[in-house]
Amino acid sequence: MCIDFSLGMEFLVAGYENGHIALFDLQTYKLVKVITDVHDTPVLAAKIYLINKVKSSVSFLSMEQAGKVTRTKVNTKDFFKKSTKDGLYDKRFKHPRSIAVQHIDDRFIKSKWASRGLIAVGASSEVVVC
Repeated sequence: MCIDFSLGMEFLVAGYENGHIALFDLQTYKLVKVITDVHDTPVLAAKIYLINKVKSSVSFLSMEQAGKVTRTKVNTKDFFKKSTKDGLYDKRFKHPRSIAVQHIDDRFIKSKWASRGLIAVGASSEVVVC
């Protein structure tokens, strides 16, 4: 299991051994969403990298044991709205280890940094920065 807090402590993302990911709202102490269709193997790392209060969304990265890295965006106001997922790296990493992100807040939503946020993914034999 892995967990990560958002920079302002508003949200917590948790990854589980069954491949599921859960997002919690720490202001209301409620579960926002459980996502069951992202990973097939245990989630080793999860990092929140963008909270967009204007669009009521939280975006995070997650990495599974098989080496797949996925970016997921969750609507925090509508529990039934489907989450969007992008496969950044599909089973590329052998022996995946960690994810690091540059936290982006509302001040940067309209800047070039919002679309180019800095992400680093590490494995036992390589590090990729994008």
